This record gives sequence, C-alpha cells and structure tokens, in this order.
Amino acid sequence: MFDDLFIWAQIMGALGLLANVISWQIKKPRHIILATVPCNILWASHYAMLGAPLGAIANLCSCFKNLGLAFVQDRLVPYIIYGSILLTWGIGLYFYEFWYDILPLFSIAILNLGLLFRDNRPLIARTTLIHCTFGLVYDSIVGSYVGFFCGVFIMVSALIGMYRYENWEIGKCYKTFIPSLTRSLLFSSLKPTL
Repeated sequence: MFDDLFIWAQIMGALGLLANVISWQIKKPRHIILATVPCNILWASHYAMLGAPLGAIANLCSCFKNLGLAFVQDRLVPYIIYGSILLTWGIGLYFYEFWYDILPLFSIAILNLGLLFRDNRPLIARTTLIHCTFGLVYDSIVGSYVGFFCGVFIMVSALIGMYRYENWEIGKCYKTFIPSLTRSLLFSSLKPTL
C-alpha cells in the first residue's frame, strides 16, 4: 500500500512538526524566526519526497525569508516579505502543473501579508487560519497526512488563542454557538493598528 519513500516523507513531516512545536517554545521573536529555518527545510524535504514540488518551493522560499527576517532591521522587513512573495510566485508558477499547485502559493502569500502587521495579533491569527485552510486542502490532495495533522493543530491553537486573547463570548447551546463563533471570528477585535 505505501512505499518506502512515502513513509520517509511522513517521517520528515513528523520531524518538521516537532521542530515547529519546539521553535515556538523559544522566548525571543527573532530566535523563533531563526528556529523555523530547520522546520522549513524538513517540510520542503517532506513535500519533495511526496512529489509535490510547490509545497517544497513554498517552504524553501520561506526558509530564505526567515533567514532574512532574523538578521535585518525592522525597516527592511516589508521588502523581504514582498520579495519572498514575488520569489515564491515566480518560481512556483514556473513549476505549476495541476490546479492544486496554486494552493501553497496562495497560502504563503496570505501568511506573509499577515506578517506585515506583526503587532496586530487578531489579524495574524485570522491569516493563519486562511493559510492553514489552503494547506489542509493541498495536504489532503498530495497525501501529506502529517501536514494535514499539523494544519489542524495550528488551526485549533489559533482558535483557542483568539478565544482567550480576545475574550470571546460564545453561546452555550447549539442554537447560539455557531452564530456567536462566527461573529467573534469575523468581527471581534479586527481593529486596524497604526
């Protein structure tokens, strides 16, 4: 049913997931960004082994972006983010083959655009949810079971963080739960920061 390369790809993805979790335990923001570089390399290897070149390209471009973000002054951050988006899309469109290959490109672009507003925690959480939604679809198509699990894990973590940070008021019964969750998710604390 599964061949050796598929199993190794899942192992690389599991190592990437573990490296992601460990990177978020670091205290300083620049060190967190730097710690994600090995994560991106592991995820790029994972997608390359699965035969999903756009997933690999998106992670390699993120690797270079994170290296740049860890070592530059804050005033240069927007240039690195825009450059990363252009680089990812330029290389990605060259390797574009199937309709779902566009998903990692949208995913990374949305995540990077959210990083332009690093001080707006609610906006970053919501861009993370959109980023993970594209990732879940892509992972389910290319057979990245670990990537799918990681996406669900990140989405649940983001939702819990939003609930706690933004003091959501969620309805207690089934008739009020979904409307109040939707109201909180879409309209709560999305005030732009200047």
